[in-house]
Amino acid sequence: MNSKFLTAIAAIFAIGALSLPTFADESFEPISGVDVLNATATLAAVGETSRLRFRLENFSSADMTLIGVRSEKAVSGAIIVSDGEGGRSEAPQLLIKEEETLDFETSHIWLELRELKTTLKNGQSLPFELIFRTGALPGRAHVHAATH
Repeated sequence: MNSKFLTAIAAIFAIGALSLPTFADESFEPISGVDVLNATATLAAVGETSRLRFRLENFSSADMTLIGVRSEKAVSGAIIVSDGEGGRSEAPQLLIKEEETLDFETSHIWLELRELKTTLKNGQSLPFELIFRTGALPGRAHVHAATH
């Protein structure tokens, strides 16, 4: 086969592999220049879903692509976007531009930790990790009842 054709096929597979959000046992490099501020998580029982809300400041020297969230206290996580009319969808990734702040405290974008392994009670602290294409960022959320 033609080497250009093989290179193109390899590139397509590489791009597809990069977009897969399967990272349960993967380790990532730490991220610097990005901060999680005012993180909160909603109360939830075992098997339920908790919403994570926070502000994410990207003061790194590059755009960052968020591909997921995980916690040792949940089976899975997701990036959720609301359409403003009661509908919502799961986003496979989210771009955070260099020198910008993304507000996950609004009513139209949040993260979810799904199928909790333990009950989250008022006043507890919930460790989580934001997964980017280039690394991971640990965070800690204060658990309390939902405000909206």
